[in-house]
Amino acid sequence: MSSGAKVHDLEALTRIREALCQFGADVREALTAADADIHRMIAWLHEELKWWQKEIGRRQDLLGQARNALNHKKLERIFGRKPDITEEEKAYRRAKARLEQAEAKVEGIRRAIPEFERAVSLYLGPARQLASHLDTHLPRSLHWLDARSAALEEYT
Repeated sequence: MSSGAKVHDLEALTRIREALCQFGADVREALTAADADIHRMIAWLHEELKWWQKEIGRRQDLLGQARNALNHKKLERIFGRKPDITEEEKAYRRAKARLEQAEAKVEGIRRAIPEFERAVSLYLGPARQLASHLDTHLPRSLHWLDARSAALEEYT
């Protein structure tokens, strides 16, 4: 034999409803923010790729200038002796290292873009399921809670 419900605080149901509504709003806001962050990150990666690709061209020009300066200095003869080419060699090595750095950046970004896109695709499935769950189950739960609250208020 079942005994009656022992409800001591009808306001608790109202607070639960408010908390559920706030939870739904917070989750939707978080999903929207995550989506915006994803789009910003993808755009940033593509901008960085373009910038570093342009930087490679600029650094190739600087390397060519350093190579020309080194070759020019090697051809110089001062009083029949070989000229000091230490500074030109240093400049050439620095220019070459800077070009290699830019090439490494481009390669790193090229590898990062598909990795990021794979991570996004892994995130999107559960995120869409959560959004769908909110859109379907939260309104049903709120409706059920409202019906129970109304029944309890009528009972009291």
